[in-house]
Amino acid sequence: DFLKGLIAVLITSLFSEVLLYWLQPEIARGPIAFSSWLLFLVPIVLLAFLQTSSEEMLFRGYLLRGLACRFRSPLIWAVLPGLLFTSLHWNTASTLAINASVFISIGIFALLLTLLVHVTGNLGAGFGAHLGNNLTGFLLISHQEGYNGFALLNAKPLEGPG
Repeated sequence: DFLKGLIAVLITSLFSEVLLYWLQPEIARGPIAFSSWLLFLVPIVLLAFLQTSSEEMLFRGYLLRGLACRFRSPLIWAVLPGLLFTSLHWNTASTLAINASVFISIGIFALLLTLLVHVTGNLGAGFGAHLGNNLTGFLLISHQEGYNGFALLNAKPLEGPG
């Protein structure tokens, strides 16, 4: 399930990046040298796995399961952990429009991860999907100025004017 989730998100991320490139072909080489990027690739992937799997265990494992044991309604056991997870991505330095966009996109992603856990009965696909999402955004192509230090490519930042 882990590999299925990882591959699915990597494929959809590639597809969405191609579509975004057609809409806004402003992609530049990131600030990190390719040799440095390769040197840090394995440690960053391992740290990203630790970070994403920890979030999955907390939000789609512990909280979801604990709430599901106490409440029958998926509006409680599925939505509350997703809202908490999504709210942690709010950035007070960003505009309301950017925060709303991020809130919606991360909220949908959190809901999809919750559905994956519910359908598969385990966290594996969620681990893979979350890892694929973060690796794409932090290591391959970044759309956020604050997270583009290790990205191989940088697209027009979401926070920028327009």
